[in-house]
Amino acid sequence: MSRVTYVYRNTPDGVQSYIKGDEPPPEYADSGALWGDLNYRETKGPAGEDLSTRTKHREFMRARGLTTVDDFTNEWARAAKEREDFHRTGGDHKARRETIERAIYEAANRR
Repeated sequence: MSRVTYVYRNTPDGVQSYIKGDEPPPEYADSGALWGDLNYRETKGPAGEDLSTRTKHREFMRARGLTTVDDFTNEWARAAKEREDFHRTGGDHKARRETIERAIYEAANRR
């Protein structure tokens, strides 16, 4: 009795099983990198634009003045620290008080 090893692949038609060594190459075998553009495969823009590569996605975003979350590295952490400091210390009480007083004075003297 000989042993047989099977390879299972998820496909749009369901799970397919093959004898190891006889399976067809995966769809992404020609991507040129380990994980290169795999996440972009079959990606479409809101109006059906082809965004199936990282380059196409970058060009699409740049043309519309958009960005991705990775452009804000450390930005949110810094803003959270500033908010925490503001809530802990109360911020600049004097400047806020003067601004509020000025707004009330101007509103009262408009008549």
